[in-house]
Amino acid sequence: IISNMHTLLCLIINPLIFALFLPLAILSMALYPKKPFIGLQNFGKLWAKASLWVAGVKVVVTGLENIKEEPRIYAANHQSMFDIMISMAILPVPFHFIAKESLFKWPIFGWAMRGAGYFPIDRSSPGDAKRTMDNIAREISENKASVLIYQEGTRGLDGKLLPFKKGCASLAHQTGAIIYPVGIQDSYRIATKGSLRINPCTVHIKIGEGFKLEKIPLEQINATLLNSSTKLIQEAVQKLI
Repeated sequence: IISNMHTLLCLIINPLIFALFLPLAILSMALYPKKPFIGLQNFGKLWAKASLWVAGVKVVVTGLENIKEEPRIYAANHQSMFDIMISMAILPVPFHFIAKESLFKWPIFGWAMRGAGYFPIDRSSPGDAKRTMDNIAREISENKASVLIYQEGTRGLDGKLLPFKKGCASLAHQTGAIIYPVGIQDSYRIATKGSLRINPCTVHIKIGEGFKLEKIPLEQINATLLNSSTKLIQEAVQKLI
């Protein structure tokens, strides 16, 4: 009964929360004329916290004190569609998401994601994916931007890690940005993949100590190096879940 109630509340109230915050977020963008996405992300954080409360999701965070240097690359696992809201609610803003391109096609929500400075990626097109990663690397190097990457590229079904993609390792080697491993526990319990049913629960987020990979020229980054570095990143995340 409780989960059905929260499902109904999410379907009714979450769009209203989004509709309430969106015009305020647009107005807040005027406060940051050089980086308007900062204002949008600040309101996005409030929207995410409100949406999690409506869903009955409690987030317990450890390791926030580990987050220090910029630019930052957050390397996280991915269990649920709620991971986006959870990350927005707990991580310091501003930061850029890398998310699948289909999310940016949703009405209003997709526009808000673009306005917030998030990057769409089409993994079905290697050329487009490479251009996206090149743009992100340039943003990190030139503007000290921080970025969050869900390393598996898709959601798992049972909380177990899927093989990590190599994008995080490549960005870290190119830019010298510090990597913060992020472990998300039990968010897959909130909603089964492909289902709208909401199950209120407690999600634990652990943020590990940051570490760096050697900064080297792009032309010297090869498959062997990326495989080794990706394994290192996956092991760091695995320890947190």
